[in-house]
Amino acid sequence: MGHWPLGIPLTSDWLNCNGYYKQLVNLYCKNGWIKSLGRGVYTRLNDPITWQGAVNAIQTQLHLPVHIGGLTALQIYGVTQYIMLNNLEPTFYLYHSNKKTPKLPMWFQKKFTHCHWEQKLLFKTEIGLGNKEVEGIQIKLSSPERAILEVLSIVPNKVTLTHVNELMESLDRLRSDVMQELLESCLSIKVKRLFLYFAEKCNLACFNELELSRIDIGAGKRVIDSGGRYHKKWLLSLPENKSDDEITRE
Repeated sequence: MGHWPLGIPLTSDWLNCNGYYKQLVNLYCKNGWIKSLGRGVYTRLNDPITWQGAVNAIQTQLHLPVHIGGLTALQIYGVTQYIMLNNLEPTFYLYHSNKKTPKLPMWFQKKFTHCHWEQKLLFKTEIGLGNKEVEGIQIKLSSPERAILEVLSIVPNKVTLTHVNELMESLDRLRSDVMQELLESCLSIKVKRLFLYFAEKCNLACFNELELSRIDIGAGKRVIDSGGRYHKKWLLSLPENKSDDEITRE
């Protein structure tokens, strides 16, 4: 069992490809060296499985098009401390990466009940994704540029506008070239408008370098929350107490 990685559950396919044939796996289970987490997936008996290890397994062994994003990615990059991660109640945001609609394995769903699984496809491409070592385990996750757009996709139902404003004020190092590509690739009009609104409001350096003419923000008003005011420039109805000339009461 020397090649069995710590903290990462292993699937039957991985085990078979690495010399752990079915008879050997059954022997290990019988002797109490490993245990089954569910159909076709195993772990060392006393090896605590973290969300990082589980995400690595579904990304690299099951090849599911998912990644860590949104608030969790921003926390990993040191932007926010709003999400608490611990072994008892691992709270993390998992996003869909491409057109293929993945189904999370049942063992993953049962083990990580505090996983926020966002299935809506937000981008035409996988730009803004990369690999990073988290707690000693490699996982695919969003860059800060992609992560903030993922956060905006769950406003206002799961994230408040006040929270977003605080996050945006901390994102003064967003790369304008990556941001440009992401905004052009983004499939959500709401997300693009919200980003541009907050980027301008928070005076982010990247905003002035964006080629706005290449970003499709659609037509028609988007109401983010009821009882707000209407921002003409970005066609958004937001519950903000603003007094500048571009905002009028609905």
